Amino acid sequence: MKIKGTKNNIAIEGNLIFDNAEQVKESLLNRLEKITPDKEVVINLSQVHEIDSSGIQLLIALFKSLDSRKCQYKIDSISDEIAEILQLSGLNKFFKA
Repeated sequence: MKIKGTKNNIAIEGNLIFDNAEQVKESLLNRLEKITPDKEVVINLSQVHEIDSSGIQLLIALFKSLDSRKCQYKIDSISDEIAEILQLSGLNKFFKA
């Protein structure tokens, strides 16, 4: 699992699953401290190909944190596998893709 990009552009690569959810959460929280609220945060999920309930919870926590900081955000790219899971779960409406 890798988190790449600049402070307002976040690219997540790898799988968002139970095994790495805590590691990803810590990396994202560290990155949130550097985010500039006046600029839109762009999240790229095009290299995430597997997600479980822990990964979904992680994304929800990320977006709630961005909302609480009054940051605008969007998902710029998303893999077909993850888009289908979010659509089937009804969570695609929650994300500002």
